[in-house]
Amino acid sequence: MADARQYVLDAGNTRLKIGRFEGGELVQVEALALTDWQQHRLTLPAEAAALASVSVPEGDLESWLKKRGVHRIVRFDPQAPLPFESKYTSPETLGSDRKMLVLGAISQYPKRNRLIIGLGSCITYDLLTSQNVHLGGDISPGMHMRWRAMHEFTARLPLVTESEPVQPLGTDTLSALRSGVVQGILAEIQGRCQQLEQQIPDLTIILTGGDAHFFEKQINSPIFAEPNLALYGLHALL
Repeated sequence: MADARQYVLDAGNTRLKIGRFEGGELVQVEALALTDWQQHRLTLPAEAAALASVSVPEGDLESWLKKRGVHRIVRFDPQAPLPFESKYTSPETLGSDRKMLVLGAISQYPKRNRLIIGLGSCITYDLLTSQNVHLGGDISPGMHMRWRAMHEFTARLPLVTESEPVQPLGTDTLSALRSGVVQGILAEIQGRCQQLEQQIPDLTIILTGGDAHFFEKQINSPIFAEPNLALYGLHALL
């Protein structure tokens, strides 16, 4: 039903994102802490919902939705057939989060060669051809993971957050840690984009994830910034 109100729920490692679709358009996104999502109230009834989780038990999410009047619920099944072929030699290990991003790219950027860069707890890279063949990708530590690693694996380095603007060069320990991680990730992304752009013609680069806003204006290659790509991927299931 193209005109129906629908919800999608994506429970990640740190938060639950709820997207509301109306008439096929994403009209609202809410991000909830994993500790208090059960107190949240859906303000509007919905015809259907789709959900995926790597943290909250999916049965709990489904029960929560049913109590709020949503009766047609689709769970993301990573083992179910999906509308793309993967060249992964171990397809069962391709994470649900990456599969949702691929589905979102198919839905929102069809018939293109696409590099999907997800900036979350980890940084993921997924290469998708215009014929919807997933060629593979990379995984590297995300921004907060790098900061936490430097804090936990040393005796004196402090734990950094993103609460202050990042300087081109650090002028004290905190700003040096902050700048080193952000500039390192930026160089990684730009190097990967340039390498793949030389190999694949007309490559569309899609930046998504909670930390995308740190980098989208600093990348030299033309990009599409879509922080809610995974929600579009979940909505495609409906």
